[in-house]
Formats: sequence, structure tokens, C-alpha cells
Amino acid sequence: MIENEELLNLRKEIDTIDHELLELISKRFDCAIKIAKIKESEGIEIYDSNREAYILRRLSMEIGENESLFEIISVFESLLGLSKKAQKKALERKKGTE
Repeated sequence: MIENEELLNLRKEIDTIDHELLELISKRFDCAIKIAKIKESEGIEIYDSNREAYILRRLSMEIGENESLFEIISVFESLLGLSKKAQKKALERKKGTE
């Protein structure tokens, strides 16, 4: 099967973007876990609805007019939810080692 050269190039670009996303998401989770540890030591709840709403509003404004706005925001909503889970999991592991 012979594939279109443009298609192959676009797939290669997506592979590069996926690699970059993997690195950035990993860094974001590392930061979220550090934040959870600070919040725990300060007696602050992990979930901050105001912060989450601010993040989603800010991202919506940054995206602007984009035909994929809903899908992009959905990705970030998932990312925020998974970050909360990672934070809780990290704190549970920390408590288990103390």
C-alpha cells in the first residue's frame, strides 16, 4: 500500500507533537504533586474550584476562535481531573511511608 507523502509527513508531525505533549504532561503532573504536598503541609484542600474555573476560562480565552474549542477544553478538564487523582495518590503513598 502506497501512502500519500503529505499524509506521512502529517503523521510524523503528530508523532513529534505527541512526544512533546508526553514530556509536558509529565512535567505538569510533577508540579501538581509538588503542589499537593505543599497544600497538605499548609492544611489547604487539594481541590480548588476557583482555580480550576480560572484555568479553564484562561485557556478558553487563549484558544479564541477555534473549531476544536470544545474538544481542547475537554482535554484540559480531563487533565485537571487526572491531576487531582495523581495528587491524592501521591499523598496516600506519602502517608503509607511515614
